[in-house]
Amino acid sequence: MTATTAEKTMREAFIEAYSEMPDPVKNADNPAFKRDGKVLRYADLEAFLDVAKPILVAAGFALTQEPVSDGPLVGVRTRLLYKTGEEMDFGAFTVALSKPDPQGAGAAITYCRRYAVASIFALAQEDDDANRVSVTPAAKTYGASGTAPVSSAPVPATKAVEANFRAMGAACKENGTRSNVEKAWKAMGVSVAHQTRDGFAALTPEQRATLEQIAQEKPAASDEPPEYSDTDIPF
Repeated sequence: MTATTAEKTMREAFIEAYSEMPDPVKNADNPAFKRDGKVLRYADLEAFLDVAKPILVAAGFALTQEPVSDGPLVGVRTRLLYKTGEEMDFGAFTVALSKPDPQGAGAAITYCRRYAVASIFALAQEDDDANRVSVTPAAKTYGASGTAPVSSAPVPATKAVEANFRAMGAACKENGTRSNVEKAWKAMGVSVAHQTRDGFAALTPEQRATLEQIAQEKPAASDEPPEYSDTDIPF
């Protein structure tokens, strides 16, 4: 993409909208996940769109999410259409169906829509219907190497660890280090579906410190637009 004056204006508008985007309020229960006997709450698609759409419209953007399919994979292609006629295309995000029927397809599309918005704007969220499109929904406890799960039981985050996780997400948003942190998670053997607050708690203190440090390290300045992956980022 050539860095024209109009494009810079679109980028500036995107950055402004990005900086104003609040995290959605958890507004729904997920019976599939419990902690201390209590059902976990999460922010559903409606909650994400409630915070994103008004800010995007005010900044001159229209959000589109087109259903796409590729063999057994179903998902969405997310784009931002700008008032100048330009657009930002974030590509397709697809997942395998847990059930080959309309209900399974609908769940997958909703999942992809929500996680695409969360990924693009680095919004925090509580995992919900990941268990319907993911083979292993529960967070895992990782050994010292970070490569071999030693237990399938979720590890509840303490208040201190939760605060560090939130601070890491904020640092990623401020410094543009989201993709670097995601790569570090994967290098530790943690799948995208488990890059959550409880997944963070399951790591060793050294691993958590490594992720926090990477989040603070600003990438070298570049005139090129940021790259966006098609994977879900749960900050």
